[in-house]
Amino acid sequence: MARSCLLALGSNLGDRLACLRAGVAGLQRRGCRMVTASSLWESEALGGDPGFPYLNAVLEVTLPTSDPWRLLAICKDLERLQGRRPDEVRNAPRPLDLDILSIERLVMRSPLLSLPHPRMQGRAFVWRPLAELPDLGRFFLAGQWGEVRGALRRVGGP
Repeated sequence: MARSCLLALGSNLGDRLACLRAGVAGLQRRGCRMVTASSLWESEALGGDPGFPYLNAVLEVTLPTSDPWRLLAICKDLERLQGRRPDEVRNAPRPLDLDILSIERLVMRSPLLSLPHPRMQGRAFVWRPLAELPDLGRFFLAGQWGEVRGALRRVGGP
C-alpha cells in the first residue's frame, strides 16, 4: 500500500542545488512520486561551520512501499551516492542530507529511525519550508498536531 511521506532535504557542500536535484531525481528513480515541494530556503548550518550555509526544502512524496525501513535505506543510499560518508560526525558539512520527517501518522521509536522526526521541533530550517505545504494534519496524530500548529505559528506558517 502506498503512503505519503514528508522528507527534508538539505545540502551545504559543493553545488548545493545540484545535490538537491540529484536527491530528488534519485527518489523518483526509486519509485517515490513527488506530490508537492516547498521553496528553497537558505539557513545557517546547525552547530556547524557558518561558512557552509544550507539550502533546505521539504517534499511530500508518495512511497512505493509502506516499509519505513526501505525508505530509510533509499535515503542513506542517495546520501552516500552524493558523497556523504556514514562515519561523519553529526552536523558536519554534507553534499546531501535526507531526513524522513513523517509518514502519515506513523509513530515509531528506534535507535536508527524515529517518526515523526524527534529533532524537528525548534528547527526553522524544517518548519519554514514545511509551512508552505498543504494539509499537514494528516501526517500527525491528534496529540502531535497541537505541537505542529504551534511550531508553524512560530515561523509564520498557516
